[in-house]
Amino acid sequence: MFQYYLKLAWISIRKTPVLSLLMVLIITVGIAASMVTYTINYMMTQHPIPNKHDTVQLIHLSSWSSEQPYRELDGKEDAPSMMTYQDAENLFSAHKTSPLIKHQSIIGTYRDQIRAIHQPVTDARLRSMLTVNHDFFPMFDVPFLFGTAWSKQADEKGELVAVISSKLNEQLFNGENSVGKQIMMGNLILTISGVTDNWLPTPKFYYVRTESFVNPRDIMIPFKSQIQNELFAKSDTRYYCVNYPTVQSFSTFLASNCVWLHFWIELNSATDLPQYNNFLNNYDAQQKQAGRFERDLASYTLNIEEYLTREKMIPEDTKLAVWLAFSFLVVCLLNCMSLMLNKFYNKRAEVGLRRAVGASRQNIAYQFGCETLLISIIGGFLGLLLTKLGLLAAQNVLTFLPQQVMEMNLPLASMALILAIVSCSIFSLWPIYKAIKVQPSSQLKSM
Repeated sequence: MFQYYLKLAWISIRKTPVLSLLMVLIITVGIAASMVTYTINYMMTQHPIPNKHDTVQLIHLSSWSSEQPYRELDGKEDAPSMMTYQDAENLFSAHKTSPLIKHQSIIGTYRDQIRAIHQPVTDARLRSMLTVNHDFFPMFDVPFLFGTAWSKQADEKGELVAVISSKLNEQLFNGENSVGKQIMMGNLILTISGVTDNWLPTPKFYYVRTESFVNPRDIMIPFKSQIQNELFAKSDTRYYCVNYPTVQSFSTFLASNCVWLHFWIELNSATDLPQYNNFLNNYDAQQKQAGRFERDLASYTLNIEEYLTREKMIPEDTKLAVWLAFSFLVVCLLNCMSLMLNKFYNKRAEVGLRRAVGASRQNIAYQFGCETLLISIIGGFLGLLLTKLGLLAAQNVLTFLPQQVMEMNLPLASMALILAIVSCSIFSLWPIYKAIKVQPSSQLKSM
């Protein structure tokens, strides 16, 4: 029986090709507009490491000076998401062998001229890098194409080693296995220990907000290498000081109360968080007693999701764009409903004749329902195709976003098709209702 109604639906579509095509195109455009914006917003708001949503935490120390302006969050004073070198070293040393901590890493930055050792000096390019600890890589599930992270021994000694991205590896070594090869960083020679494999966490949560949706930095070196070699680029480092040291040397900067380092930890279990917070509160109290932490504000930790929310790393205008796109879809469906009303009205004579020969209102509803279903499926598949083209166009326009943000996965594609079918079915209820209310007697008299 269903096949029979589908056959009737296809005959009806062929009889009114222009009207049917207009409905398909309206559904196609509406689905594409809504799914392009929804896909980008959905991919931007996904948790970067869902399996570690409770165990990975960013430390916030209440280290602001009483003279320092502070940011308010929800009407309350907010501790900085960065810390001083002294505090970072204290926290790192306190839990080197702690059963609470699975991984921990300090994160700093540096920028210098980079080239492969076989390249001439003229080929060197200024590149930004992260300075991290060995634990950074397993804590954030960084995948490797070649090699591995540097060893813990290299971490502790501050050896001149590096992990580079697959993108930089392609540029410097034509994509070949470069483990053991060397690159020049200014006047220093770095040995490559590993090459990351397309690591693009979205959003890029582990550093500052302004880098949330840009490609990760292409080089990472040990944090201790930065300290031992006094690698500091003022133009590339985000830091906040009440009073910048009068003697502008690297050692005085390290000894100052300038905050410039992020400190992330991964707990062995989410149940260990209260115990770690207890340690943090004790450290906070000690620093307040020593006169370092001057504000009456407790130190605390934030997980990745909380940190993303606090820093507003997900732009609010993306949510507005989604609402506008779905509003546009509703407008499209209202237009489609108007066309259906017109189409079904023009078929009132056919409806009257079918009713006269014994067809029930339910049979008429099935017939027009199948026609709506067929139109929505065609519009849904064409909408998927147009969505794909729209996302490809967005990649060329929104170049500041990673490419993976603008890629539709299977669940989203299924959602687009279901959305087309369900929304069309809902908006077709009124035209179908009007069609089945046709009186056979009045139509037969007019024939």
